[in-house]
Amino acid sequence: MFNTSDCFYLGFIVKIHGKQGEVIAKLDVDNPENYYKTESVFVRLNQSEEQLIPFFIIDNLPMHKKQVRWRFEGVNTVESAKTLVSKELYLPLNKLPKLSGKKFYHHEIIGFAVVDSKHGHLGQISKIFNYPAQSVIEISQHGAVILVPITDEIIEKVKRKEKELHINTPEGLVEMYRNA
Repeated sequence: MFNTSDCFYLGFIVKIHGKQGEVIAKLDVDNPENYYKTESVFVRLNQSEEQLIPFFIIDNLPMHKKQVRWRFEGVNTVESAKTLVSKELYLPLNKLPKLSGKKFYHHEIIGFAVVDSKHGHLGQISKIFNYPAQSVIEISQHGAVILVPITDEIIEKVKRKEKELHINTPEGLVEMYRNA
C-alpha cells in the first residue's frame, strides 16, 4: 500500500474526454514527456487521506502543454471517469530520474545541513515553500528560522552523501534574520 509520503506528486485529472471513460491529466512536472508512457499511476481519491489507489493505464496519448489523455483499466464510462476529475496523481519516488550537481528534488533535501560560504553552518532544512515566483528553503536552528530563495546564484553545491546543501547568501540576508 502506498501513501503520499512514498510518492511524488505527478499532477491531477483535469476533465473527462469522450464517452469511453478517458480522462485528460495535467502533468505538473518539469519534463512531462518522461511520464507520457507510464503504465500506472496512484490516485488520491480522498483528499483527507494519505492512502493512494493504483490505476493501470490501458491507453495513453500525449497531448500538448503538459497534458496527456489516459484510459484506465476498469474505467469505461463517463460516470466512472467523472469520479476521478480533480483527483491528484502520484508515482513512487523510485520513478524519479536521478539528479546530480546543483539540481535536487525538494523532498530530497529536507533535513540537510545548510552551509553558507560566509556564515558557515546555518542549520537544517525543515521545509520548502513553493511560491509562484520561486521556491524558498526554511532553515531552522535552535528555534530560529532563516528563509532563503532557491536560485542558481545562491545554490553552490549539493553534497548528497554528507547531506549538505552549500549556499552563498546575498549580502545582509542572514544578518536580517539574526538581528530580528
